Amino acid sequence: MSAEMPNLNADQEHLWDRKHSKGEHARRGHNPFAEKVRDYFPEEGKVLDIGCGVGMDASYLAQSGYDVLATDISSEVITQNEVYFRQENLNFAKLDASQHPLPFEDNAFDAVYSHLALHYYDDETTHALFAEIHRILKDGGIVAFACKSVDDPNYGVGDEIEKDMFNAKGHLRHFFSIDYVKELLQDKFVIELLEDRQEEYNDTRSAFVWCVAKKRTEQ
Repeated sequence: MSAEMPNLNADQEHLWDRKHSKGEHARRGHNPFAEKVRDYFPEEGKVLDIGCGVGMDASYLAQSGYDVLATDISSEVITQNEVYFRQENLNFAKLDASQHPLPFEDNAFDAVYSHLALHYYDDETTHALFAEIHRILKDGGIVAFACKSVDDPNYGVGDEIEKDMFNAKGHLRHFFSIDYVKELLQDKFVIELLEDRQEEYNDTRSAFVWCVAKKRTEQ
């Protein structure tokens, strides 16, 4: 039997504020996924980073020439990032990506990037978020995201919230499968990259789904 859904927004915001209060910038570098998506991004343009954490991927993309708006649910890490980084084309803002509509105009971004931040929402919210990503992307724009996979060792740990989603002592994770990603993208995006990955993350063996997809051009 599935457990009762907790207060997602309030609980998760407090959890990530506590986590980021330790300050992790000095020991973090950008993730390999950020380098991989460069092969698919346009040569220049505006990028929205959803769930930027300590901002290293956002900084890497800004160094690569993109105009980056990096967002996170944690006001604690956003404040730290604003002090730590000094790049003219890198800005930070607090954003709860579960609240829709997102506070951006239609066709506002050339790319949306997210590393391990789109897998914290229930199925209904996840579908709504991908609809919003589609709305704010320009025609031909790129969405690139990495999420925990159903093959991850932590799959099934904690109370089951709904299918493939678990609450492990307050830490919510919605584990993605290849088929689930295809369902989310449906016929609105052309998939450029979609694969299961096994790699070390935070000194543990983890499984991810990597995806890059292009918004279909309206006829």
